[in-house]
Amino acid sequence: MSRRLTLVALAALCALAFSALGASGASAAENTAFTCVSGGTEFSNADCSSTEGTKSFHHEAIPVNTPTQLTLKTIAGETTTLAATPGLALVELVATGLSCEHCMAENLESATEPKMKVEGSGGTIKYTGVTTPQSAGCEVPGGTIETKPLKFVTTGTKEAVISPVTPPVLAEFEIKAKTGQKCNITGPYTVNGDVNGTANGAILSVNVTQAQETIKLGVAKASLVGKATIEAGNTATEAEPNPVHHPAALT
Repeated sequence: MSRRLTLVALAALCALAFSALGASGASAAENTAFTCVSGGTEFSNADCSSTEGTKSFHHEAIPVNTPTQLTLKTIAGETTTLAATPGLALVELVATGLSCEHCMAENLESATEPKMKVEGSGGTIKYTGVTTPQSAGCEVPGGTIETKPLKFVTTGTKEAVISPVTPPVLAEFEIKAKTGQKCNITGPYTVNGDVNGTANGAILSVNVTQAQETIKLGVAKASLVGKATIEAGNTATEAEPNPVHHPAALT
């Protein structure tokens, strides 16, 4: 029987990345987002998450109903960690890097329901540097896991939920024994569930506890912790092959 494992910490972050595209002028109960750029006197850091000290950054509005490309950047020293105990053995996966592949989002404002929400669909999250630190004899082939196509929607101020486009599978991968070594958690794994998270400026965080029961390894509750920075900007084109992306600050 295929065991089920969830590694979606930063998928939630990507959901927040997408959700960081709200419209300027939305009410305090909605998601409002901007890119964070240098100049001005609003914020003191490039993520637009602090007002302490010298202020030399400001918010720049992202237009409503305009498709925007998103990228995820690893924060130095930060990792994504998933842990669960489906049987007698602890299963723990740690990823040191990630990227948002083909991730696009659009700010939507309904004429019948004048509230801003953000939706996107089809992008994937690629995790790199994936290891099993509690099981030295095990490995994830290539150290890479990529999710299935994802969809997301904002659910509240600085909050969003992410789920697979085709439920319930979020990702599939395998854990194998390293050459000449033993591994007691080998096998194919299927990721199921959904995740939400929160944002502070462009710093996106997920801290899912087992008590929340939103992600599972088989029937076992799992915990999930991670952080990343999201950026937004134009999609690369022939005329603009390397568009500049800026941190996307959610307020």
